[in-house]
Amino acid sequence: MFILNKINLMTALHAMSSASPAAILSAAAISGAAIGSGGWYATHSFRGAETPPVTIGSQTTTDKSTGFSGSTTPSESPKPGAKPSDTQASKASGAPAVKTGSQASSPLPAAGGSQAGGTNSAVPAAPTYASETAYAAPAFTAARVVDVYSQSAFNTAWNAIQPGDLISVHGVTFSGEVTLANKNLAGWAEIHFDPATKFVGVSTVQNVPAVWINNDSYIRFYGGDISDSASGGQAGPGILVYDSSYITWWGFVSHDVGRDGLDIFSVNKANSNLDFKGEVYHWGLNLAWDPHAEKGTGLHGANLGDSNYGMQDSRIALYAHDGAAGAGVEAGGASSTDFFKNNTIYLWCQNLTMVALSQTGGNCLQFWGENVTGNVIKYLEAENLQGRPYETGGMYSGQSLASNTIVYGRAANTNLNQKINDSIPQNVLWDYQFGTIFEDISPTP
Repeated sequence: MFILNKINLMTALHAMSSASPAAILSAAAISGAAIGSGGWYATHSFRGAETPPVTIGSQTTTDKSTGFSGSTTPSESPKPGAKPSDTQASKASGAPAVKTGSQASSPLPAAGGSQAGGTNSAVPAAPTYASETAYAAPAFTAARVVDVYSQSAFNTAWNAIQPGDLISVHGVTFSGEVTLANKNLAGWAEIHFDPATKFVGVSTVQNVPAVWINNDSYIRFYGGDISDSASGGQAGPGILVYDSSYITWWGFVSHDVGRDGLDIFSVNKANSNLDFKGEVYHWGLNLAWDPHAEKGTGLHGANLGDSNYGMQDSRIALYAHDGAAGAGVEAGGASSTDFFKNNTIYLWCQNLTMVALSQTGGNCLQFWGENVTGNVIKYLEAENLQGRPYETGGMYSGQSLASNTIVYGRAANTNLNQKINDSIPQNVLWDYQFGTIFEDISPTP
């Protein structure tokens, strides 16, 4: 494992095309230490290149969707504990149970979101996180369903995954670092984790993720409980993604982790066309992973960009709550080749309690670094924060945020830390430095 304070970020990351997550995480963490903090367009729908028809068995499917489609309610999720048809022999052996042809069908899990809004016949209901993230699940017709009941059976199914596959995971507890790598498919496949499926990480104190998605494309994940429970919350991040495109993961919960709940970094190419929607809480439990002078300010619910080639043309929806370290989400570019651009964000933060004395923490969303352009924050709600709902004090000198927009923002009981370290007044909720456009925000300032 690398020693955190002895790595030059750019040299290290360029040398890491096959490096371990521990090495990459250690190098990426350095990028924000010196400054102390940390597409998808409003008028256009996002549509990727059409994928070719895929024939598996007797069924041909064509899926044109990227995972971003519409704003209607997705189909109903399966009832918790429901089991598909299978044989007792496949359960006992742990081998995948494979269905093809007319047997291959599975409902998509619901999009999630726990905050509800009221209705009024005269006045439209105010938007909520739940209403704004209730976009429709993309259409998918499985050509083959593979039911798995063990980690080894899942590994077999993953190694053989092909377009049109639906891998349905039932009650599996994944231990160790689960590596999902080098699957660049020609069409969509899906993996559904039922409510009893858990990822518990490594059992020793190592800076490695519970789940590592590396160089994958055209795969959708649904569900999953991710933590570092095997190490008592002391290992690395919950989910680490890099060098991937056209990856969807909805309905995950990442919690009780030593580092960040979700990391999206890049080593050899930008991450693009990602679609993540989930929940993060109790991150940053091992302050040893933070290279910042003020420990805890560099560990976040999600850390996006912050590497060689950045993140673009993606959508992130997160409910980030009950975090005692860092921010709900930090995003930015660590170098001239890095960027965070043309992304759409939906964010709801509650109970962020980091009290930063010399750096920054307790913010819902904080931008930092350089090349943060063209991003649309469609919805931002924040309650009970030591910091701001929106913070930009970590941006480099000479940078502009004038192409970034907060469409709708609401905050209550924020800016509680009287020592907010910034060049604007402590009571300013929505950081206007660098020129961000604000459309509908309250309260002001």
